[in-house]
Amino acid sequence: MSDEARADDRAAELRRAFDRSFAEAPAAGGAAPESVLAVRICDDPYAFRAAEVVALHRDLTVSPYVAGVARALLGLAVFRGVPVPVYDLGELFGAPPGAAPRWAVLARAPSLVALAFERFEAHALVGPEHLVAAPPGARAGALVRGGVIVGGALRPLVHVASVVDAIGRRARPPGEEP
Repeated sequence: MSDEARADDRAAELRRAFDRSFAEAPAAGGAAPESVLAVRICDDPYAFRAAEVVALHRDLTVSPYVAGVARALLGLAVFRGVPVPVYDLGELFGAPPGAAPRWAVLARAPSLVALAFERFEAHALVGPEHLVAAPPGARAGALVRGGVIVGGALRPLVHVASVVDAIGRRARPPGEEP
């Protein structure tokens, strides 16, 4: 077979492979990237899984709630006509009082709740290799699950369900069952 015939056969095979690539289902690559929100809670870096967040807001108008009900409860804010309690994550995490939170996420939970924090830093898409099981030294250990590397820095992942559960436990009178 001549070099020209081999080149023609090779070109025909490449065309068939190219055409097949559009006819076949794509091969399953790795896991899809995960969307996270990088935030600061009392100057400490944290992140939220975007799947656990309904919305992100800045400079909410919060109507103060009755003093003494719960220190973490900042008050009520209205989201699309619905009053929602707003809780200070710094207080829930046991951090010393700091600047007033300017940002809040509306959490994906059975009942609407907003979680307030000081600063939103970034939205990032991260691959599974950037998710870790348990970052060492997380101050709010029971309220975080694992961590994520964003911009080269490890951030504990706020576990929204645990935060909402902690809020519910604080709101129940002593001795009352859930």
